[in-house]
Amino acid sequence: MSTSAQFLFVWSDEELVWDPTKYGMITELYWPQSDIWTPEIAVKNSVGDYEGLGYDTMNTKIVYMGIVAWYPHQIFDTSCTIDVEYFPFDSQVCEIQLTSISYNAEKMTFSNESILDMSKYSENPSWSIESTSVNFNADGYEPQMNIVFTLKRKASYTVVSVVLPICLLAILNLFVFSLPASSGEKVGYAVTVFLSLAVFLTIIESSMPKNSQKIPLFSMYMMLLIMQSTIITVIAILLVKALTNDELGKPVPWLLVKFTEFMEMKCCKKKPLGNKVLQVSEDAKEKVKTFVDNLGDGEEKEGEEILDWAKVVRLMDRFFLYLFTFTFTLLTLIFSLIVTTQ
Repeated sequence: MSTSAQFLFVWSDEELVWDPTKYGMITELYWPQSDIWTPEIAVKNSVGDYEGLGYDTMNTKIVYMGIVAWYPHQIFDTSCTIDVEYFPFDSQVCEIQLTSISYNAEKMTFSNESILDMSKYSENPSWSIESTSVNFNADGYEPQMNIVFTLKRKASYTVVSVVLPICLLAILNLFVFSLPASSGEKVGYAVTVFLSLAVFLTIIESSMPKNSQKIPLFSMYMMLLIMQSTIITVIAILLVKALTNDELGKPVPWLLVKFTEFMEMKCCKKKPLGNKVLQVSEDAKEKVKTFVDNLGDGEEKEGEEILDWAKVVRLMDRFFLYLFTFTFTLLTLIFSLIVTTQ
């Protein structure tokens, strides 16, 4: 975390007390910090050199009562443990840890009245500050003051540029089963969507910290979508191959016959009442007999509809469209609930 901040340290030095009446009513002096005693404070969790605050020519303000005010201002590059489990709706807790280089807790301590002034804070385009606090490590050997920032990622850009396109691609992936297998575009369409999802996953992984201890839920969501896209591509290939069975004269297996009956809901259809006896006249019986005789002995009776592979493929397209639509909707709802309610 890179932070530009200015500190105000105030302490009392008995060696810097004077009587203004003896020195022309001078009540204040500005003196370089290298010429007086300073607490030699440094940033403990700095990612750069472990150096003290300020520089030799920086002036301090000295009041005649021995009160010294020191205003070190610089840019602090500090380490911060990143937890991207709920990316892009994650929150991070980062600290600036100030400690003394030369004195232990018995020789120097920080005042518990220290406050954090955010009046000059400039808004960051990627992060917003949810809360701030100042606490002290009184149990340690070194005196330490921790300035804690709770940061919330601004997710609107990531949602628009990454999350929304991925969801749209996943929806497009479902329409593989809306293409007729005979069109020749089914497999090419499925592979194109699969490659697009893989490219987006690469972009997301490159923007995340490599040393994260937890796998982001969004990456797991992406992997599940890619697994679903892989399965869809394999099924599309098998459906196109199954369509060629009509040309080879292969019969439809019994299991697929039952599947087509289930998809057409034949089991729910009412069967005709064959045992019902109808009272008909002799004239009607004679007409029926004449009609049957005119059919001829060589003609086959009308049987059931012949089931071919083209019909099986159409019904399987409908089934997998419903199945993967339900799966995608369920995955998206679970991911949304987890990341937005954390």
